[in-house]
Amino acid sequence: MTAAVAILIALDAVSPRMLTDEAMRLDVAAFGGPTLTLSELERELRNLEAQGLVVGITDRLTKTVKWKITMKGCGEVAERRNG
Repeated sequence: MTAAVAILIALDAVSPRMLTDEAMRLDVAAFGGPTLTLSELERELRNLEAQGLVVGITDRLTKTVKWKITMKGCGEVAERRNG
């Protein structure tokens, strides 16, 4: 399973809640994805965000980024489960 697919599955599993980068790293590994460094994970998340599959929201006070899956991302997960 690719990192991108594991990220989408992890976010879909907790939707509508959001995940921090560190929680995402753990969930990606738990769902059978590769073990990623934080920089690798952030690169994957930015690529998914550019495709409109996830969105990152930064807390103005703590600067912590939390991620959630978009409807488009949910559609991608559903296609993989049904296809």
